Amino acid sequence: MSKKDQIQSAQVPAENTTFNNPDDFVVTFGAGQRLENCYSRIPKPKEGPNSYDAARKRVVQEYGAKWAFIYDNEEAAGVERFDLIRLSFGTPNK
Repeated sequence: MSKKDQIQSAQVPAENTTFNNPDDFVVTFGAGQRLENCYSRIPKPKEGPNSYDAARKRVVQEYGAKWAFIYDNEEAAGVERFDLIRLSFGTPNK
């Protein structure tokens, strides 16, 4: 299966791509990675003052070093501006 086919099969349905849940962080993937021009959402942990740190730990467990940034929302991540493709969290980036 080609890279494009793998990404398309993991893509979240179009009706969900603009949903902006305030309880989610947005994880983006960098240039040159298999998931470049894609993003995923991860729920913000409810407990503790360091929800970013807990989310980052989960992203590192799932993707290792193969991701770019964690943002508070889709606007900050540039989802519309860069026409990023939303994928399910945990889509392999290898």
